[in-house]
Amino acid sequence: MTRYVVRTMCALFISGFIGVPTASAQDSALRTYNANPLIISGQIRLALQREQQAQAILATGSLTTESVPSVRAIVHDGYAMVRFAVGGVRTALGKSRFPDPTLQIQNDLMERARADLRRCMTELDRMAVGQANRFDAANESLRSAIETLLTVQALLP
Repeated sequence: MTRYVVRTMCALFISGFIGVPTASAQDSALRTYNANPLIISGQIRLALQREQQAQAILATGSLTTESVPSVRAIVHDGYAMVRFAVGGVRTALGKSRFPDPTLQIQNDLMERARADLRRCMTELDRMAVGQANRFDAANESLRSAIETLLTVQALLP
């Protein structure tokens, strides 16, 4: 129990130190399901920013067991933005009589990115408990998700 409290406190301290994202007034409007293509585009843009921030931290190669939770929080925040974007795309697909033909492609790509981000978070969770050999898998999953999100971004307004 004490070890858990210490880890949690370290993670909170480190997350404040490296700037784990929090919901600001600026991006709180993006934390909803919305079929508006401009909102979806903003959600993907914000997700990309979060994932690129996490990738930059991973690229330093200086992750410790204590700092992994803060990186995971950044990845999870980007994942949440993709989840909101998927909800918006599905809403648009369901309510439009003649939906944009790229919506299904967008949905498929976003789902692929979400799967990659889930794999990345799983690997980060494993690293947090001391399995140091998971770094390459986490980094590769994150890289794949970023590439997929860049493709999605090209399809959006």
